Amino acid sequence: MNDFAEDATIISRDGTLRGRATGGRRPCFDGCPGVKFAVRWEGGRLTWVCSADVVRNGDGHQLRPLAAKGAT
Repeated sequence: MNDFAEDATIISRDGTLRGRATGGRRPCFDGCPGVKFAVRWEGGRLTWVCSADVVRNGDGHQLRPLAAKGAT
């Protein structure tokens, strides 16, 4: 999914934080089908999120929960 428009709402994995896509993009790791895009979170923190870790929901786009260590 590479369609994160600038100002798109992004929701944290646990649903407690909201951020906005800034429009910044860069390649992800070799072999990853996604792209990294910049998110400015509540409080001002900027992080780079892989589009392959994001799913659409009714409130915007939400980061997928992390798999438990050792899970397949």
